[in-house]
Amino acid sequence: MKPSQLRADAKAQAFMPKPKQVTAGDMLAGDQYARAEWQERIAQGDAVLSRLAQVHKQYRDGHFSLSEAASKRDPEMTPDAHFMAIRKLGQQSLERAAKASDDARERAEAEISALRSAMQTQLGLVENHRASEVRSHLRSLSDVERSKVLQAAVADADAQTIAAVVEAPAYLSGLTNEQAKAIRGQYEGKHASDKLGRIAVLEKAVAINRETAMQALKFNSELLPSERAAEIEAKQKAARAMRDRLNGAE
Repeated sequence: MKPSQLRADAKAQAFMPKPKQVTAGDMLAGDQYARAEWQERIAQGDAVLSRLAQVHKQYRDGHFSLSEAASKRDPEMTPDAHFMAIRKLGQQSLERAAKASDDARERAEAEISALRSAMQTQLGLVENHRASEVRSHLRSLSDVERSKVLQAAVADADAQTIAAVVEAPAYLSGLTNEQAKAIRGQYEGKHASDKLGRIAVLEKAVAINRETAMQALKFNSELLPSERAAEIEAKQKAARAMRDRLNGAE
């Protein structure tokens, strides 16, 4: 680029409006895996949680790098050229992170599914031939009496009674959906707390990464808006058309 062009570009840049400050959401900006319990699990060789943490770091590092790169233009590039180059790099970074995120999420969801299946087997929550009788009896009781029976069933690991309630529509036992869900949660928490805790950790991590990905997309689109890219592409197209006409006139 000629010195005169550089000076003209610098002068034009000086009068350009300052870009608005773009900030990242909390999930993207902060280290969500810094909590001691998760770090301990990762240190002990938790491969699934470790991969989810790596994906989160990939999104987080990518957003910091993109922000820094966008603020440091090569003086030999025009503002538009710099914008388009950084936007392309940002899109590539997001695509890599999204692929890694999909792989990590699928591994986590596969483990969650396996844990739920193992927990179902361990707890024995399968209806037997007396399930209908149990529901009918519970439906005939007062709210207080029904609650006492169910709490005793939870405490005594009475899988047949609990299964009759939670493996069928709640109203058949005289319960609301929320009450039946609470009973299942109590039973699982008391008799399969290890698996339930593991599921909770993985579901939380998956949710964090999902929100982080959404915030990364939002950050990129605000930092490098598609509207400006469309304007630049239109100018590029017009310039190419002009060059083609000139070439055709030769």
